[in-house]
Amino acid sequence: MPGNVSLGCLLGQLNRAMSFDVASTSWATSVGSWSKGVTAVSAYFNSTDTHSSAQGARIEAYSNNLTRSVRVSHRTADDYNGRKFPDVSTHDVATTVWARIGTAAFSGFVAFGVWSTFNTLIPVPFSLALQYIQYDTVISSIGASTALVATIFEMQPGTGSYALYADDVITRVDPITLFPDWTLEQSRALIRAGHDATGGYNRETIWSSFGTWKLPLRFLSDSHAALINWWWKNSFTLALTLDTSDADTTAIVRIVNDQQPIGARSRPYDNLWNGTLMLEAIDKGSLVY
Repeated sequence: MPGNVSLGCLLGQLNRAMSFDVASTSWATSVGSWSKGVTAVSAYFNSTDTHSSAQGARIEAYSNNLTRSVRVSHRTADDYNGRKFPDVSTHDVATTVWARIGTAAFSGFVAFGVWSTFNTLIPVPFSLALQYIQYDTVISSIGASTALVATIFEMQPGTGSYALYADDVITRVDPITLFPDWTLEQSRALIRAGHDATGGYNRETIWSSFGTWKLPLRFLSDSHAALINWWWKNSFTLALTLDTSDADTTAIVRIVNDQQPIGARSRPYDNLWNGTLMLEAIDKGSLVY
């Protein structure tokens, strides 16, 4: 089904994982994962209240007017600085988070987003619904020389106290919107092994499955064609949103084309390109790994 497909380069250390699963209850910073801000914070991991992964985070704010912040930095050489496209002067950074508020009354506000040298943080008033809700934010025009980029949660309490439950945090740099042809294919492949015994007996074991996508693309601009080919050349992990209007269509993928995916011109244009993008989920389909 054609439509708006979003694709961006995944940020986060530890093989690009940004979930709370990759940290510990002591908020270990030595692994480049989630850490507390400089102000007082009451925050801990809660493995019994999550969205889809093994661990989530509960961040509590009280009525003493102290800001609580939790963040993960992308300033390491192989993260933001190594994954932003070198051929452009400004970069978009987008964050998607699944979260909910657990409280009897709403007395402050929660902000989350991407923090850079511009100190830009987008406030989001979370609803009181008990289910996890997807929230998106985008910061544009981050300069190519900006070294400090971080995904951050910040809680600024009012007169009462409340807790934020968060899980499945996906941050990506240089996201682009694609418009695949009607022949787009979405499927799953099995993780399995089998053999035939000498007596004719066949044994087959199936462990799981993973998502696959085939995206025929036409009329790509020079910059989008170069960006996709650069992602493919570097084997970067990407965040794919197959339908930008559906919260359940985000997957973590890699480009698996044997050859450069974009390389043919789109007739009759000499500055537009086409090709077929082959994508595979890196595991059985969870948002974090």
